[in-house]
Amino acid sequence: MNGNKIPDLQALEPELKSISSLTTLYLEANPCQSNDMTGYRRKIMLALPQLKQIDATYVHKFILIRSLRPDISINYRRFTRAAA
Repeated sequence: MNGNKIPDLQALEPELKSISSLTTLYLEANPCQSNDMTGYRRKIMLALPQLKQIDATYVHKFILIRSLRPDISINYRRFTRAAA
């Protein structure tokens, strides 16, 4: 979907979220990417959690694990790689 005139991500989420086999999405050179360079990838990751790759970059998923004790929290980072 590179180089189309997709203005924002709102219309894509309902159409693509149910496609569990969709693991890679390229939206480079669209207004939705160029207008929001800082939040673009994060918004896609939240809207389409099944993705493993956005544009040419693999998705890194972060999980925050909290202890019952408020003074302890552990960040766990899981790297999702495309199947070889």
